[in-house]
Amino acid sequence: MTLGVLGQQASGAGPEPLADQWELVGEAVNEPGYDVWGTSPIRDDAGNVHLFCARWPGSIPFDKAWRRDSEIGHYVGPTPEGPFRFLKVMGRGAGQGWNAVGYHNPNIRRVGDRYVLVFISNDGAPKHGPNQRIGMMVADNPDGPWTLVPDDSRPLLSPPDDPDVWCHGSGCGVNNPSLLAHPNGKFHLYFKAMTGPRPQGKVKMGVAIADRLEGPYRIRKDPITANDRAIEDGYAFMWRDNVCLLTTDNHGILESGGGLIWVSEDGLTFDGTPLSGFHNLGKVYLKGRVPETARHHYTSMVKFERPQLLLDDEGEPAYLYCPSGTALDGSDGTNAYVLKRVNRKSLLRATHEGPGADAPEPQQPRWELVWEDDFTGDTLDDSKWTLCQRGTPDWCNTVSDDPRLLVVRDSILHLRGIVNDRNDGDPAPYLTAAVTSRGKFAFKHGKVQIRARFKSAQGAWPALWMMGAERGWPANGEIDLMEHLNFDHKVYQTVHSEYTVKVDKTNTPRKGGTAPIVRDDWNTYGCEWDADKIVFTVNGKPTHTYPRVPEKGEKQWPFDQPFYFLLSMQIGGKWVNGTGPTNPDHYPAGMEIDWVRVYR
Repeated sequence: MTLGVLGQQASGAGPEPLADQWELVGEAVNEPGYDVWGTSPIRDDAGNVHLFCARWPGSIPFDKAWRRDSEIGHYVGPTPEGPFRFLKVMGRGAGQGWNAVGYHNPNIRRVGDRYVLVFISNDGAPKHGPNQRIGMMVADNPDGPWTLVPDDSRPLLSPPDDPDVWCHGSGCGVNNPSLLAHPNGKFHLYFKAMTGPRPQGKVKMGVAIADRLEGPYRIRKDPITANDRAIEDGYAFMWRDNVCLLTTDNHGILESGGGLIWVSEDGLTFDGTPLSGFHNLGKVYLKGRVPETARHHYTSMVKFERPQLLLDDEGEPAYLYCPSGTALDGSDGTNAYVLKRVNRKSLLRATHEGPGADAPEPQQPRWELVWEDDFTGDTLDDSKWTLCQRGTPDWCNTVSDDPRLLVVRDSILHLRGIVNDRNDGDPAPYLTAAVTSRGKFAFKHGKVQIRARFKSAQGAWPALWMMGAERGWPANGEIDLMEHLNFDHKVYQTVHSEYTVKVDKTNTPRKGGTAPIVRDDWNTYGCEWDADKIVFTVNGKPTHTYPRVPEKGEKQWPFDQPFYFLLSMQIGGKWVNGTGPTNPDHYPAGMEIDWVRVYR
């Protein structure tokens, strides 16, 4: 029991702390009427991301529900950041036997051409805890059909009968599994158990090993961690030639409410000092600014639970999915959240030999948040935003200061469009809202992200865009991060300048493009902008690049000055009405904005 962590860590070639490298993207799954818990991701061959989540009706008390009413829901989205839509329930209690109730805490993996999901369930006995067992389901496709392994009548793993095995008589059975296909050809099933019955038993983690995926799995005699405090919810993964376990740190080994990375050379013993896996949600990722409307459904500490990773093609942790017992948006159930790895501090080990083998490679850009608005108050922050005034251009010819059109509620900015029902002589057929940061915030170069959704309507034209602060249009330049028309299943992302408007007749370079979206759902729109190009993104995925062409001069590239934001919810106009007139029966409609962020 003395293998501990690898000496490779000291050189930076092995696993490294990840806590400072995560950026909170937002909700992955928010299912009205449900508590959502363990959320495990997997990619399919087409690049879609599937989430397998524990969930149960939020009307049932939390502590009872997860034990007896939990089921496993299947969600899918086009990117790791979503948006995710519910497909079906793929696992629920059989009503009798070892898996009568409580399908819970799934962990999904791909082994060869098969998808493998391990989970916990129990027989529904009044005394819950010792009756928890681990099951496995396999399928050739994430959509199923799924088959229980080894068969319908037996679990994959039960507590041992041998009194010499560390978890004999475990007061919590065996639970919270994570499957790893070990490089040595064997299969490791990591799990949580207790060193005996309650209250004397201590929570630790163990491993059961099999020669075949289907088992049988045999529990090793000793636990894999020598910690003196409880750890749980381990996610096992191979990282830089090491076996790693990402666990919660609910009792403050490094950071109460954070996460830990335990590292092993062989995947059998993990004692030693762990690395920091992720930070406390409320104190660090929310910077202590927990929304006043947040609702605590399970514990009062605002923290993450049950961490699960999505690795990239190089085997590097790329996204982290966790539920929280606190619904940050105040919803009626717990939600699952997604974090993106953005600040990679070290590099993969060099694979070639000879001089320079240990030389560092170019690091990924490190983005630092420099400005944001999360709309956490109950009014618009007038140090950052100003209401736009009505003008003659189509985008603002119905703008109004009617107080019904702009509302800040539940940390969301609501911009609405309505039929003009006022009898004050205003000739505009509709009334809309728009805000700008002009004169209060502008920036030159960086990364922009805006999370928003909108209600589709005939004639609706929501837009998130930026304008140059130093010259008049079109010489000042315009960057349209998102424009949406009517009921389209796509958004437009475009640049405008004196060159695109007055000079270029061939659309060279191409000034813009479209990107598909799941209409009416939350999406994150943005760009990464430097001295030579603008790369548009949707949900973190590049969609179109507009390059600087030096020989075409400043008319083609006015994007070397500070730009300010405009967020507008327009109704009507030549462009949006090109497919038909506005339908007043579709209103009110509007756009909701979760946050605006700028990085450098």
